[in-house]
Amino acid sequence: MKNQQTFRQLFWLSIISVMLMVVWGYSFGRGNSIQLIPYLQHTHDHSLFSNDFFVQYATQNLPNERSLFLLLLQPFGVNLEWPAFIFHVLCTLAMLYAMLQIAFYFLKNYALSYAAIIITFFPLLYHTLGLNEIYGGEFNSSLISDVFSLWAILFMLRNRIGWCYAALILATCMHPLSGMQTFLLISGALLFTALANKNYVIIKKQYLLPVLIYVFTAGTFIVLLQLRLHDVEWNEADFFRAFFVFRNGHHYLPTEYKHLDWLILGPLYLITPLIYFKRNKRGYEVKRA
Repeated sequence: MKNQQTFRQLFWLSIISVMLMVVWGYSFGRGNSIQLIPYLQHTHDHSLFSNDFFVQYATQNLPNERSLFLLLLQPFGVNLEWPAFIFHVLCTLAMLYAMLQIAFYFLKNYALSYAAIIITFFPLLYHTLGLNEIYGGEFNSSLISDVFSLWAILFMLRNRIGWCYAALILATCMHPLSGMQTFLLISGALLFTALANKNYVIIKKQYLLPVLIYVFTAGTFIVLLQLRLHDVEWNEADFFRAFFVFRNGHHYLPTEYKHLDWLILGPLYLITPLIYFKRNKRGYEVKRA
């Protein structure tokens, strides 16, 4: 019976994934791919892009923020079109399935859960503050990281803490910033809940070891990347211009966010906790010894 339910869910999620490609499209060889494809081609033929700054820097500085993602695609050589497409489809299905189960955890109704997914991926997509979309029409490291992050959230909700932090490690190695942010949110939520319920034992017995494993694996990876930022001298003004003005201002600076996105998401951010509180009052109750 459970297998039948899973297959039925995968069927409807497959239809949604097809709708995503029809509405938002799929691309290869553009966007982030213009950096990654030359790098992969260079690893198979060192005469290619021998004077390209990005390719040479990435080759000479390992590990880098794309190492694990490139390692996934490297066995396919320069014929990346179909492998990238297949990986994109599989990631999309894994993402949708995790989101369906997360939504059902809170809503207790699969019809509402499907509706939540459709609303998230169609009218609300590309309206996030900072353009940090959970889904995009190309296969890249952030897509894989988001999939692992969603599964980490699902494992947390199901109290499978070891699997949760294993997924967080993979998410961080795929996309350091995305994975680390999810790690901080999940760890903060677990710590807050334990302290609110005065359940100090659970911190030591269930949470401490997975957090330490994360710190000494994914955390070490992040430290290595951070140290490389200081291999040349930067002053604060140059760093701000390069990082926030030239490249990533739309991700981090609220003044760069679109007014329409504020108008759409502002009320949702305010209403969601109220609805959750009303439907899940027991989740807010502090247990007394």
